[in-house]
Amino acid sequence: MDKINVIIVDDHPLVRDGLLGIINAQSDMEVIGEAGQAGEALEIAKRLKPQVMVLDISLPDFNGLEVAYQLKVARENDGWQTQVVILSMYSNEKFVFRALDAGALGYVHKNSPGREIVEAIRSVTRGKYFLSSDISSTLISEYLKQCRNQRAEPSYERLTHREQEIFRLVVEGVSNRDIARLLTISKKTVEKHRANIMRKLGAHNYAELVKHAIKIGILDTDI
Repeated sequence: MDKINVIIVDDHPLVRDGLLGIINAQSDMEVIGEAGQAGEALEIAKRLKPQVMVLDISLPDFNGLEVAYQLKVARENDGWQTQVVILSMYSNEKFVFRALDAGALGYVHKNSPGREIVEAIRSVTRGKYFLSSDISSTLISEYLKQCRNQRAEPSYERLTHREQEIFRLVVEGVSNRDIARLLTISKKTVEKHRANIMRKLGAHNYAELVKHAIKIGILDTDI
């Protein structure tokens, strides 16, 4: 039987070592890569195409939820199969909803027992949601209901798919050069998209872009 291939992304080596031991102890899964930063995680995922990425939210270079979102885009546009399990110290509804919205199927609290990360990996591989036992299971149905009822913010919807990608990275504080590297486009192309984004959103500076991102729930000042 083929093993489930997993990548671990966390900026604490001790956490990665612990996860490595738990996951590799299972007969049906193995860790094939590790990363301590978001940019590194995307590069490794592109090269190794794992089935599952276990991903922390708080990373040194930019928000781990943006990694989840980039993988969601890759699944939709490029046929990637990588599913995401968020491993986080945050357990309130707001962070769980943001993770699900970014495309994660699993959400495990860092205080959870090791068996939950194993169960989460198996669940998301089958395309099923998994939440830690200390997170209400009703959140998934509430989230799906919210998605059906939520009306998109008009100005954001006017952005192209690529512009939405770049907008999310810009408001996280990622530089034009790093965005170009992550999306495999030129810095000049990023600058052109950024100008179009500001025009479409009616923003005159970076602060107004951030304000808009907070308003529509893309950026959270608590992370």
